[in-house]
Amino acid sequence: CSSDLQHEIESRRGTAFILAAGRKRTGADDALINELEDVGIISKPINIPQLLTTMAKSKDVNDQRNKFIELDTKIVGPLLRNGKVEKALGIAKEKLEPLGNRGRFKSAQIHHEVEKTDYAVRVLKQLIEDEPKNMKYHNEMGRIQLELGNNEAARASFELADKAAPMN
Repeated sequence: CSSDLQHEIESRRGTAFILAAGRKRTGADDALINELEDVGIISKPINIPQLLTTMAKSKDVNDQRNKFIELDTKIVGPLLRNGKVEKALGIAKEKLEPLGNRGRFKSAQIHHEVEKTDYAVRVLKQLIEDEPKNMKYHNEMGRIQLELGNNEAARASFELADKAAPMN
């Protein structure tokens, strides 16, 4: 359950998610999986080597998610709440961003939160270039553009988000 993902007891955060698919995936399936981020996919019929490989990958994703949560909730968040903005931004760049797109996205959100919008937009542009069908990146870019008063750019971002996940 999602409340376990940020549970303070580490063993409660140990859930890896695997989805067994019995049919060929559609574009809508891929958009949902992309949005969920942490779901391992295995196609039926399931064989042991395939299952073991998927389980190992899911465990790695889970470990990375836990590291991300730890950095975000126990280090970066408290630093921001205590006004140590530069230290928090440094950790976001040095520790969160190397964790992949999730870390880069969080870094962009943190930079935007502390009004370092140019950096946030630059990171979001890179993320969108890497994953053009990720609705979350387009939505965040749209929100930032709207706050900046760039209504046409915001509208374009929101339209791209809608195209990326039309069923959402």
